[in-house]
Amino acid sequence: MFQVISDKKGLTKQKWTQLERAIQIMVLANDEWACRAALALFELQTPEEQAEEKTVDLNYKGLSSTDAEFFSGIAKRLLDKKNISYSQLESVRQRTLKYRGQLAKLVVKIRGQEYARRLVKTLVGGGMNDKQAKV
Repeated sequence: MFQVISDKKGLTKQKWTQLERAIQIMVLANDEWACRAALALFELQTPEEQAEEKTVDLNYKGLSSTDAEFFSGIAKRLLDKKNISYSQLESVRQRTLKYRGQLAKLVVKIRGQEYARRLVKTLVGGGMNDKQAKV
């Protein structure tokens, strides 16, 4: 299970903001990133929250109470190797954006600072737009 890290691992506030923007670009432009983001957020829920498809613990990890049922359903479909509809995917994209801070922490924790910096440079610093994002 993923765990959110508490610090920003030495990234400046500007770099952190750029990393969140890069994640936003990827979630909006890349289906796989959107689905992985949904799964990562679901994994941040406690086992009880996953089973009940709601937020029980106010621990500032995972999903809000308004999103828990939706993301739980999506994550379970994806874990069962079932497709989601285009409208569900678009909803995942939009709902995921408010969690980009948690997702940024996961990117740094799982992939490392150097990957985060390359992602920012490629997507934000390099002038790539949303439609070109295929990392």
